[in-house]
Amino acid sequence: MSRWKLFRVVKISCFFVTSLLLSRLVERPVVLCFHRIRKSSGSLLDQRIGVTDPDSFRKVINYLRILGYSFVSLENLNNSINTSKLKRVAVITFDDGYKDMYQNAFPILKSLNIPFSLFLTTSTVESEKLLWLHKLYIAIDRLSLAKRFDILKKYEFWGKTDDDLFNIMSRIIDSNVINIMEKKSLASEIAYAAGLDEDEERLLAEELYLTKTELREMQKHGLSIEVHGHEHLPLGNLNKAETEEEIKNSVLHSRKELNVVPKYYSIPFGINNKYFDDIVKNVELNGIVTGEQRLVKEFENIYRLPRICMQPDNMHFYRRMARSYGKVFLEKMHLVKSDHH
Repeated sequence: MSRWKLFRVVKISCFFVTSLLLSRLVERPVVLCFHRIRKSSGSLLDQRIGVTDPDSFRKVINYLRILGYSFVSLENLNNSINTSKLKRVAVITFDDGYKDMYQNAFPILKSLNIPFSLFLTTSTVESEKLLWLHKLYIAIDRLSLAKRFDILKKYEFWGKTDDDLFNIMSRIIDSNVINIMEKKSLASEIAYAAGLDEDEERLLAEELYLTKTELREMQKHGLSIEVHGHEHLPLGNLNKAETEEEIKNSVLHSRKELNVVPKYYSIPFGINNKYFDDIVKNVELNGIVTGEQRLVKEFENIYRLPRICMQPDNMHFYRRMARSYGKVFLEKMHLVKSDHH
């Protein structure tokens, strides 16, 4: 065994033992967030979205089971929060709605009888078009560096390397200078330059997104369908009317096309705006999940429910669990200030 592998084994063992010991002393739920479940292709799409290898997914499930966690639905967790009776339970959630969730995660969850939630980007179901965001990632990955930056510099984004490109994508998504229509136009311009035509886009969408049949099958075995927006729009770019349209469209689409009444909303990109909370409550959704990387605490605000978002390397998760339990234990011993209120 190489030094690096030995060091990694030692680190994982330390994180595991810490979590194992402290989880027995403090009951804390955890909500996990996954995106794609497949072997990463190394594409910009996979890098930007986040990919978990199926073997890693199974290891996370087994890790939680060894720690003494049982798996419950999001609704079950919500009920326990409302009654302040926290238990060592875990909730498995997915964002967006990719076919590899059905292909690679569902068989594992089904075999173990684990309930799970999908925060669905509703426009993608059986779509013949790629979501603007995915079109941008897929198309720009096909262009030479020179061609990429020749287009991007027109939007005042400059760079020279692949690392620059990854950072630029974040700035494009987060930018308030470029509105959502300009972002969609940029995706279309790059798709045209990359030769991504309608026929290929239809095939790619078919390979990437879930179908109604797949969703119905998973619903029979523990799936709850929630909402993640209709077009996965960055809320920081939207005004009140646009925010309301994005949220309402996702809820209405779920009811009309999927015969589902969603109860929870996942914030795209983890960033909301000042209109978001009121609109979510007005459409009678019961809660909001975020990307805040911690365990669920006592008296948790169900409209700010934290989730630990998975990264390609499980080490991030093991470390996060150990550190979170360490902090909770110190709070319990009154060695550090509690953040319960």
